[in-house]
Amino acid sequence: MFKTVFTSSYDKKMDMLEERLAEEIGNKLDNLAADATTVSGRSTYPLDTGAYVNSFSMTKNSEGAKRSVSSEGLSTGSLSQRQGYEKLKSDIANIATVQNLRSIQQINLINAAPHALDVERGENWQSPGYMVFATLRDIGIR
Repeated sequence: MFKTVFTSSYDKKMDMLEERLAEEIGNKLDNLAADATTVSGRSTYPLDTGAYVNSFSMTKNSEGAKRSVSSEGLSTGSLSQRQGYEKLKSDIANIATVQNLRSIQQINLINAAPHALDVERGENWQSPGYMVFATLRDIGIR
């Protein structure tokens, strides 16, 4: 006969493991957010108005993008990389909780800027794109 008994110490350990898991996932997502807002495949990051960097969203499951910032009407340097990173950190704070992680099947990094394809692939430009998402895939989650 085989018998398993779960005690309150088991529950405490499981709670601690879930908390550690949520914290570790939050750290990994934070690294991704930092890379997304500061790293690119070329020597300079795409930052003219800051609209692209501030159009990143991190969502769960099948949620759509949370933000899309147009560069139209913005002057150079209107929005910063730091602002884009802080917005992603806010998304991460909502995602990386024990309660949310129990129901999450996937986490998405989305950029819904109207000119996202131009930045990524260089479409409609005279130069190649920055290949931000390709670079993020190459870096991987650290």
